[in-house]
Amino acid sequence: MIKVIHVISDTNIGGAGTVLLTILRNIDRSRFDVKVVLPEGSKLIPRIDALGFEHICTKGGADKSLDLGAIGEYRGIIGYWGVEDTGIVTAKIDEQKTDATRAKILDLVKKL
Repeated sequence: MIKVIHVISDTNIGGAGTVLLTILRNIDRSRFDVKVVLPEGSKLIPRIDALGFEHICTKGGADKSLDLGAIGEYRGIIGYWGVEDTGIVTAKIDEQKTDATRAKILDLVKKL
């Protein structure tokens, strides 16, 4: 089983959140153990819960591309979930290319 931790800083549902929800709806749960890390109060929480995925809320990192103060919190969460080898992929999504980006990501996930 491949462990995946998706970290998202959005408190609203924008392009990245939409891509995340699409991935969660389509991912092969027999191959991937997915957890989601997101800020307290994120509007994504009820949707992630409805899809049946585990999540943990952070106090830092809300609506920031990079919050250096939240890195320690993220590291603690990753350690708690027992991830030894981590591969980090960061995607900056252009809102006008969300559909194309979503299709590319889904294609990559299917190839794994």
